[in-house]
Amino acid sequence: MSLSKTIYIILSAILILSLPFFVNGLDWSAGYLLPLSLLAMTAIFALAAINFQNIFLFIIFIMPAIFYFNYLKINILNYLPFLNDYTFYLNPASVIYLIIILFGLLTLLEKRRDLKSLPLKYIMLAAIMLAGASMLWSADLQTSLIELIYLIVPFAMYLIAYFYFSNQTAFMKLFLVSILSSIIPLIVAIFQLASGGYFYESDSSLGRLTGGLDHPNTLGLFLFLITGLLISLYLAKADRGFKNNKLIFFYLAGLLFFFTLTYSRTSWLCLAVFIILLIFLERKIIWLLLASLPLTAIIFLAFENIKYRVLEIFDNALFSSMTARLNIWRVSLEQILVKPFFGHGVGAAESIIENTKPWQGGVSLPHNDYLLQTLELGLAGLAIFLIYTFGAIYYAFLTFKSLADKKTVINLYGHVFILNFKVLTFGLLAILIALLPATIFESLSQKIILQIIIWSLLGGLFGLCHCERPEGAKSIATRDLA
Repeated sequence: MSLSKTIYIILSAILILSLPFFVNGLDWSAGYLLPLSLLAMTAIFALAAINFQNIFLFIIFIMPAIFYFNYLKINILNYLPFLNDYTFYLNPASVIYLIIILFGLLTLLEKRRDLKSLPLKYIMLAAIMLAGASMLWSADLQTSLIELIYLIVPFAMYLIAYFYFSNQTAFMKLFLVSILSSIIPLIVAIFQLASGGYFYESDSSLGRLTGGLDHPNTLGLFLFLITGLLISLYLAKADRGFKNNKLIFFYLAGLLFFFTLTYSRTSWLCLAVFIILLIFLERKIIWLLLASLPLTAIIFLAFENIKYRVLEIFDNALFSSMTARLNIWRVSLEQILVKPFFGHGVGAAESIIENTKPWQGGVSLPHNDYLLQTLELGLAGLAIFLIYTFGAIYYAFLTFKSLADKKTVINLYGHVFILNFKVLTFGLLAILIALLPATIFESLSQKIILQIIIWSLLGGLFGLCHCERPEGAKSIATRDLA
């Protein structure tokens, strides 16, 4: 039995045995989250000991739904001796994050001899070390710790996927589950649409969908990612006929419908860039784009909400979203100059902006990844962020170049897929490039559900390339940027 399986079994036993201690005298009306969390963790560890791949896939599938329950919080320090005068709150997502980090640490321990082949390992380590060190000068230690966890989780998923999803069948499981993770947010979006439970900005009467995520822009970017993956899967298939792809077309239509109702302009821009990039793969898409222009014009003219969202970009009103962003960027730049080299500490951006902006209300996030990284971790953090962000694109391109342009037969869950992995890789590469506008107008690095899926897929993809290379050929990791 492997070390990790032994640890998972031991942890399951410890959690079960500790359950009576924690529930003794528990006020169930307010504290039911604790026993539920312990039981969930017990089940996850037990299942991980049986089949680690499946529990990893299950976490990806349920992760978008977990955010809906983040209002449930528990102060775990209440149950620890000598620390019950302090507070450290955990919600369901936090519990999953800690489990993922544990999975990553055990993977690191077991696969340490094979780490030399892992791309971007040194720059990821540098990012974690700098963020961890910045807690020493952060004004809010708890927020910094939470943000450090947010940083580590996607990297842990990347590490796990690289070693456990590095063959074609396992990678396709990861790819398909990533697409299917949108089912629950879409179901929530349907209920929101039916009940009128829209999300409203404080300065807008436009109702938008969130799908259980924290913001419509997050849902928009998430649905763009899933749409891009689904289109990539379709283009990679040998059989593209409508008859055998009805489910793909139906699901794609649903995705685009709810994607539109997020009214997320950044997501719309990302999708436009993605479709344009596909021209390099399929020249016929040029004609599809030209044919869709009249339809796009009709939709723009017929639907006032869409027209309003597009034209608002050019609105210089005091409370328009673009004006708000420009004002926040101005405040961010001023605070960057205060601590330009190593920043104010990981997780400090929102509180710094909130305490220094000369107006009341509104959001206080930078809405720009480059300003966010520089504000929190200084120019050093910005350099690290740029290296691993564009490094991921670089390695995706190297993977695309290295894979053979051929069709591969995959037998998955009783279904036969004939796929071109080179085309599939191009789709992932196009998604990464198309998301670059979101790093300018949104804090994409803070959209952890996107980061989890993207880095998991990249880990599996790079592992696939490493395993599939001819004997004696160099791994892409030999050109590691760090």
